[in-house]
Amino acid sequence: MARTVALAKFRVCRTVEVPTGRLGIVIENRIDGGHEVVEVKEASPLVSLLAEGDIIVSVNGVDTTTMSTAALAALMNRSSRSERTLVVLSAIE
Repeated sequence: MARTVALAKFRVCRTVEVPTGRLGIVIENRIDGGHEVVEVKEASPLVSLLAEGDIIVSVNGVDTTTMSTAALAALMNRSSRSERTLVVLSAIE
C-alpha cells in the first residue's frame, strides 16, 4: 500500500492517444503493477508522447496492471489497426 501512495505522490496520470500501427517501444513488467517503458525507439510515433520510465496502466479502458508483458503486447497488437488510448503514469518533472 505504501508503494502505491509513493507512486501517486511523484507521478501524474496522463491519457495518450496512440496512432494505428506499431508503437516502437520496449516495455518491462513491474513487480508493483503496470508496465514500464524502458525505451522509445527513434522512429516511434510516440517519441514525443512517452518517455522512459512512464508506466502503462491501461489500454483502451482495459486495466493492464496485472497482465504479463506478453498479454499486454498481444492486446496492443490486436488493436493496432485502430487508434488506441493509453493511460500512463509519468514522473513529475
